[in-house]
Amino acid sequence: SWAPYVGIFIARISRGRTIREFVAGVLLAPTLFTLVWFGVFGLAAIDVAMSGKVELAAQVQDDPSVAIFAFLSVFPFAELASALSVIIIIIFFTTSSDSASLVIDLLTRRDDQPSLVRQRVFWALAQGGIAGTLLLAGGLEALQNVITALGLPFCVLLIFMALSLLRALHADSRGYSVGELVYGRAYPQVDAAPSSQQEKDDVP
Repeated sequence: SWAPYVGIFIARISRGRTIREFVAGVLLAPTLFTLVWFGVFGLAAIDVAMSGKVELAAQVQDDPSVAIFAFLSVFPFAELASALSVIIIIIFFTTSSDSASLVIDLLTRRDDQPSLVRQRVFWALAQGGIAGTLLLAGGLEALQNVITALGLPFCVLLIFMALSLLRALHADSRGYSVGELVYGRAYPQVDAAPSSQQEKDDVP
């Protein structure tokens, strides 16, 4: 559910980077790391399950939140690995919530207003309160259902965002800024100029 906010956050901190640098640093590198991560741990989990050391399938069905600790229990230094896993999970949720709070604060204030820490803290607490309420009301399944339901409108928005990105890149390649594209001054001038010049050349 934080993906749109994290996307805006990444776009904000990537200002000044080229598209090639953005794709390499934000899309290519994390994708390669994810492939290696899930490849190593996924095959290890399959091996643990097939060897009968831990009933991982039953653990996931019973309580997914503790399945990872059951998986790590069969390896050396299980306590250290479990502690590191908890730290990584805390860092993940903290950084995700912080970026989401920053983006929500950005969207709910004027451009000339400063971003105050207390405002970001408020939005972080609001996110945590909503998530906690959903967990108390219906557990993890209710939270997942809400996230799934809210994902559909964002899919529609992503289509329009992709089209807008293509339009902006096309205008930029012709030497026009995003502001000129927003106010409708990019394409009419670019497309009309050659035709006007051609009409002048055709006049005897």
